Amino acid sequence: VLRPILGVNFAPDGITRMLGVNGILVLDVTPEGPAARAGLRVTTRDDDGRLILGDVITAVNGVPVRKAKDLFKQIDGVKVGESVKLTLTRSDSVETVTVTADARDASMVPGMIR
Repeated sequence: VLRPILGVNFAPDGITRMLGVNGILVLDVTPEGPAARAGLRVTTRDDDGRLILGDVITAVNGVPVRKAKDLFKQIDGVKVGESVKLTLTRSDSVETVTVTADARDASMVPGMIR
């Protein structure tokens, strides 16, 4: 069975709530993975250690996502090789990017989100 992945590692729901973020906060992406190829921006720190939030996924194919389970539910319906439209909050703007799901690889980092 091939499972689709987007190659996104995101913040736990409790952290996003604490930060006042409405959606799925991108922490990291798999290098050269689907999300990286689509240009998703990751969470970083500036030279003074302040958090610079990455993209926040707010919808998948037009369906709102607020928690991890919402994202999993939407991605479970995606086939490997299928493209999905992610609605993102990036800085103060809303953007849509297309990500093509890859097959889950056994070498993927534990916790990497499908």
